[in-house]
Amino acid sequence: MGKNKLLYPSLTLLLLLLLPTDASVSGKPQYMVLVPSLLHTETPEKGCLLLSHLNETVTVSASLESVRENRSLFTDVVAEKDLFHCVSFTLPRSPTSQEVMFLTIQVKGPTQEFKKRTTVLVKNEESLVFVQTDKPIYKPEQTVKFRIVLLDESFHPLNELVPLVYVEDPKGNRIAQWQNLEVENGLQQLTFPLSSEPFQGSYKVVVQKGSGGTAEHPFTVEEFVLPKFEVQVRMPKIITILEEEVQVSVCGLYTYGKPVPGRVTMNMCRKYRNPSNCYGEESNAVCEKFSGELNNEGCFSQQVNTKIFQLKRQEFEMKIEVEAKIQEEGTEVELTGKGATEITTTITKLSFVTVDSNLRRGIPFTGKVLLVDGKGVPMPNKVIFIPLKPTVKMLERSNVSRTEVSNNHVLIYLDKVTNETLTLTFTVLQDIPVRDLKPAIVKVYDYYETDEFAVAEYSAPCSKDIGNA
Repeated sequence: MGKNKLLYPSLTLLLLLLLPTDASVSGKPQYMVLVPSLLHTETPEKGCLLLSHLNETVTVSASLESVRENRSLFTDVVAEKDLFHCVSFTLPRSPTSQEVMFLTIQVKGPTQEFKKRTTVLVKNEESLVFVQTDKPIYKPEQTVKFRIVLLDESFHPLNELVPLVYVEDPKGNRIAQWQNLEVENGLQQLTFPLSSEPFQGSYKVVVQKGSGGTAEHPFTVEEFVLPKFEVQVRMPKIITILEEEVQVSVCGLYTYGKPVPGRVTMNMCRKYRNPSNCYGEESNAVCEKFSGELNNEGCFSQQVNTKIFQLKRQEFEMKIEVEAKIQEEGTEVELTGKGATEITTTITKLSFVTVDSNLRRGIPFTGKVLLVDGKGVPMPNKVIFIPLKPTVKMLERSNVSRTEVSNNHVLIYLDKVTNETLTLTFTVLQDIPVRDLKPAIVKVYDYYETDEFAVAEYSAPCSKDIGNA
C-alpha cells in the first residue's frame, strides 16, 4: 500500500546549498540537493538535485556513509545546463533500530569543484501493533474474541505476515497459538474457547512482530458469583459545620430481601487535606470505630458525636467517610459497604420565590422569600435581616475595596489582612421579630484560594428591630 511520507510528523527536508564564493552575484552557478533528514529503511525514498546558471559541464554524485557500509545514492550525474533531477533509492534494514549516517554531495567540473558533508538519521520502519479483546473479563466456557490491528507509522493499514500469535494462561502455559498469520488491510480477528475449568487469573495475548518485537494485551478469567448479601450504609448526604451529632445506620440484606444476622464493625474517618506518611495512619485521618450486633431488621445504628471530627477546621477534607463490615453469623462471610457525608459551611440559604414583576417609586414592593438550612430543609419561624445597602456601601470609604449585598449574605472585599484588629459596622433591619435567635456565621477566606478559610459565630444585639452587625 502506498505511503505518503509527507504525513510523517518528524519528517523534514535537508537542503544542501552549494555555492561558489561569489555565487551571490546574479548568473553564477548554483547547486541545491534536497534529501529527507529522516530516512526509513526498506521504504522508497527520494533525493532531488537542482542545478542552475551553469557555465560548464559538471558531474554530481551523492553517497551515504556509516561505520558498517558506504552506499551510493547517485553517481556521475552529468549536466550541461540547468537541471532538476530526482532519484529514488531504498536503504536495507539496519541491524539497529536507528543510526546516524553521513550524506556527502560532490559537484565537479573542469574549473570548479565543491563538496559538502552532513548527517541524516536512518531509522527502521516499524509497524504499530494493537490487540483488543471484546471484553476485559471472561467466565469459564466462554469464547474469547480478539483482533489484531497493524498500522504503519503514518497510521495506514498494512498487509503483513505475523510470525506468531499465542495466548498464555496465568501459569505461563501456551494454550492456543497461530503461526505465519496473514493480516490483510491491517486487521485480523481470531477466537478461541475457554475450557470448563480454566485457571482463574490474568491471561495475555502475545503478538510477535516480524521485526522481532512483541505486543501484549491482558484479560482476566474468573468465576463470578453474586454476593450473598448487601451492606448498606445510611447517613445524611450533607451536614453543616454546626451539627453536633450525626446518625449513621448500617444494614445487611440478603439478595432476596431478608435481614442478615451477624456483627458489624464500622470505621468513620475525616481525612487530612495534606496527609503525612511520617507518623502512621493517625497522621492521615481522624477516625472513630464502632461495633455491635445487628438487630432483628439486620441493622445497626449509632448516634455519633461530631466533636472529634472538628467540623470547622479547614485542614481536613470537607467530608466524613464510613466503611462498614458485616460478618455473617454461622458462615463468617464478611462483606463491606461504604458511605460518605459532605460537610458544608453554608448554614442557611435565602431565595426569592415570588416577587412583584414591576417596581414603582412610592408603592410598596412585596414578595415571598424561602429560607432553608444547609441541607435544603425549610426553616420556619426564623428571623430574616435585610442589610441596608447605604450603610454597607459606606464601608468602601475605609479599608474595604468593594462590597456586595446578596439575598442572604453580605460580601466584603479587603485588599489585605494584617495582624491589626479591623472593625467593620453596618446596619441590618430585622423583618420579623423572633425569640431565641441563633448566631450568624462569619466566614473569612482567600478570594483565589477558597479552600483556605476561617469560620466564626457572631451574635448580634437583636433586642430591637434595628441592630448593628
